[in-house]
Amino acid sequence: MFVVATQNESSTYKIESYNHEEIKIDQNQSTAMASTQGQDVVLCQLCPNLVEHHCNLCHVDLCSPCTLKHLADKTNRHEIVEFINRKKGPVLPECDTHKKNRCEMYCRECYKPTCALCVTTSHKKHDITDIGEIIENKKQQIIADLTELENVIVTKYRNFTPAFSSAEFDKAITAIQDQEDKICKVARDIGRQLREEVTEQKRISELKNKEMQSLALETEKEINKIIQNNKGVIKAYDAMTVMSYKSRNGEFRDGMKESALSCPNFVPVLFKENQILDMFGKLQLQYSNVSDKQQSVLQLMESPVSLKEIQSPHRNKSELWRITCEGTGKLWSFLTGDLEDSVIQ
Repeated sequence: MFVVATQNESSTYKIESYNHEEIKIDQNQSTAMASTQGQDVVLCQLCPNLVEHHCNLCHVDLCSPCTLKHLADKTNRHEIVEFINRKKGPVLPECDTHKKNRCEMYCRECYKPTCALCVTTSHKKHDITDIGEIIENKKQQIIADLTELENVIVTKYRNFTPAFSSAEFDKAITAIQDQEDKICKVARDIGRQLREEVTEQKRISELKNKEMQSLALETEKEINKIIQNNKGVIKAYDAMTVMSYKSRNGEFRDGMKESALSCPNFVPVLFKENQILDMFGKLQLQYSNVSDKQQSVLQLMESPVSLKEIQSPHRNKSELWRITCEGTGKLWSFLTGDLEDSVIQ
């Protein structure tokens, strides 16, 4: 409903609507609109004054001065009535086709509110019902949803707890660290044993080398004496001295004899990362739907557990090298032996 406010000489405001109905507003009116008990005073929503009027379209409680301010807003349509005569139901939507009309009906075929004129024109012969029924049904649906949200759904979120706690992940991390420490300890023990073995061989070799060096030094001194003696024989005038000469070069011609010791040479074995991973262990992930039943993270197994024995189709003619489980009920294995290498499922 369109309204226009004008002021006359008696300080009375006249509200004119499109159907020319008049509502008298006394600016000096001071009657308070209160509840039937006379104690819960209703105040203007725009100021502390007592309420006197109400805008049905904006759903705003107003005093007389604020009523004029409210009407000054030309961006919206207004319908001013006395507070006791206010509409308590929902504000019906305006018709898209007939702007002055409110949609009091609802078209079930077009799924949209309609006014009385639309029922006889664009929505003629459609399934039309009272919009109040639709609103009431929606309210009942909202009430049902609200009840479910408050009593059922919200509790699921309020009582939510993670399916897996941080402590369970920490257990897996600790298990991995323990496995790493065990493998590293084995590797360190092997390395220590090899180092000790090489160190012992080095010690023996150094002792033997000292003995050989000492022997070589003594032999060299003896050879030097022979050299000096041979030089003296050459210069001798006595024929018998020269004729009695016996050569000792054969004793020293081969030099020092090689020792029976050998120097170790470490040859590292080439390995691939997946080989270490197979030896180390693998993570088995457990997926969980969030539920009240708590589940735990699978830990790395310290030792395998035999669940079932499966007889190879090749019996004992082949050796089983690798085996892989692919989901439930499917198994791949790699065999080798007297028969050609083969993969079976």
